[in-house]
Amino acid sequence: MKNVFKITVLILLLFLSDWINAKSHKSFRSNESMLGDCVRPTRQYDMKVNNVRARLLTGGDLFSEGQYITPAPGEGELPVSGIYAAGVWMGGVDRAKNIKLSAVTYRSVGFDYFAGPLDINGTSDADICRQWDKIFTVNGKNISQHIVNYKKAVTENQTLKCEDIPEDVLYWPAQGNPYFWEEFGWSLPNQPLAGYWDMNDDGIYDPCDGDYPMIDDRGDCFGYHEGLLIPAEINYFIFNDNSGPQTLSGSSSMQMEFQVHAYAYNTSDELNDMTFFNYKLINKAADDLLDCYFGFWVDPDLGCYADDYIGCDPELGMAYMYNEDAWDGINGTQCAGTNTYEIDIPIIGIDYVKGPLVSKVFKRDVNGDILYDNNGKKLLMDPDAFSGKQDTLVEGKMSSFTYMENGSIGMFPIPSTDPKRGKKMVFIAI
Repeated sequence: MKNVFKITVLILLLFLSDWINAKSHKSFRSNESMLGDCVRPTRQYDMKVNNVRARLLTGGDLFSEGQYITPAPGEGELPVSGIYAAGVWMGGVDRAKNIKLSAVTYRSVGFDYFAGPLDINGTSDADICRQWDKIFTVNGKNISQHIVNYKKAVTENQTLKCEDIPEDVLYWPAQGNPYFWEEFGWSLPNQPLAGYWDMNDDGIYDPCDGDYPMIDDRGDCFGYHEGLLIPAEINYFIFNDNSGPQTLSGSSSMQMEFQVHAYAYNTSDELNDMTFFNYKLINKAADDLLDCYFGFWVDPDLGCYADDYIGCDPELGMAYMYNEDAWDGINGTQCAGTNTYEIDIPIIGIDYVKGPLVSKVFKRDVNGDILYDNNGKKLLMDPDAFSGKQDTLVEGKMSSFTYMENGSIGMFPIPSTDPKRGKKMVFIAI
């Protein structure tokens, strides 16, 4: 069973991704027998388009190490990072009640992800991992110019000249792109990939037909065919959890493919302080994952690591990080070699702005009426008893928030410390 859902994560600076079932036929083999021989991905790229400098990496992690720099430093100013590291945690249980989990924290202590997509059997190989250890970038100005050129050609009843298309638009890694090979020398898999506007609805990305890159969302939020704001930059990359041995969480990979659009806007309003990360998750295992959670793990060093507080607004579904007082660090100086915000201290928030569409099936009595608990909430049916029934689709929200403390200080109880490495962290799940 192949499942796809999408989540959009927003990280913002403040001063004071749908659920689709698509059946596929594959033979069942254990995860261990299907692992490839890939090496760990190494590619990184710094997104610098607005008031944030955000480091992207191809191994499920982000910003490592101390590379979520905001505000963007002016001439002669030292860069200060608000987040030390972040990454994706995801897990669930299969129908046999086996726990599947993949995660990343700090690469020095191990991680579970590799670059590139998985094939229909949930496997990969070294060539695919090497080819996809890459971050594809398209400039928003080039997208806008391409749209203008296409509309002009249509108005003048002419054919768009392919040689006039910007290279980042022409070679965008979207499904079926006929020009991709001439630039990169390897073929794209035959599956949905990077997001694009399909001008003639033929299911193939061909910029010479007027197609252009866009955010692969559900078509009702960040699409901009009708003149909505185009990001200043869109980055696209893929990683998975089944191309080699997991060195952090263990051997039970999910056979999950993660497709990521990382993008930002260059504006004069609040958008200028935000970065967006759209995750499309594709289960390529032979079986479903039940009771599944997607989590965003964060080590929020807001300048100096030693004086940060963290919190969560359940109504907004937002985690946030702020300083304990009006000075960041000791008298506004460096903190163990780390640049500080001194007295101009931001607050950083992390929000799931669009969760996946998930199905809820409710328990019913013999007359078919929905049953309620003592608090008046509808009772959910056990996932194993769904049998294809579907009462409603709802957008998944942040379901949990927790934290871990720096165990090296010695003042915190064991249950609240990081089991792998003593650092202050935030974990939010959906």
